[in-house]
Amino acid sequence: MDAEHHDQPDLIVTQPWVRSQPTDIEHAIIIENKDTYQAMPTVEHAICILGNGYAATSHITTLLPWLTTIPNIIYWGDMDANGLDILSKLRATGIPCTSILMDTTAYRTYEQYGTQFDAKNKPLTTQTPQPTPGLTTEERKLYETLCTGTDIQYLRIEQERIPIRDATTILHDQHHWPIDIPGNDIPNNNTK
Repeated sequence: MDAEHHDQPDLIVTQPWVRSQPTDIEHAIIIENKDTYQAMPTVEHAICILGNGYAATSHITTLLPWLTTIPNIIYWGDMDANGLDILSKLRATGIPCTSILMDTTAYRTYEQYGTQFDAKNKPLTTQTPQPTPGLTTEERKLYETLCTGTDIQYLRIEQERIPIRDATTILHDQHHWPIDIPGNDIPNNNTK
């Protein structure tokens, strides 16, 4: 995300990144979906990590051992049972992250973008909530609602349907990310 590296190709980390690790990174965001990852704007001293669903929970602390030293780590995934389960499991790896747009207020705000289908276009079904010790009270409340379908129309709101400008505004206003948000310079990725 940093302008100094923004013109470079994306890095794919397959071995622990310990040599030439970034030392000036103050902000990190772990994104669940590729469309949102590609839509993230340039941000000084920040890195965007494509978590690619549950892949983020497998080896992230082994591949990026310095990640836990970054002072401001955010996770943003789909608002569905799996997205919240990923968040819980990610925190269990030792990543001290805060979530954005993954609570009941966000669900109600973006409910019009909901769907009853998974990423493979298969119908979603309700399920029994499982233990998610890494979730906050608000995140757990949404998780249970999305598992049971109680008082909601959709079991999933895809991350990429939420306007990227809304997410970057939250990063700027609530998490003090150095993002310029003038006019409409930040692309909107809710046109799928």
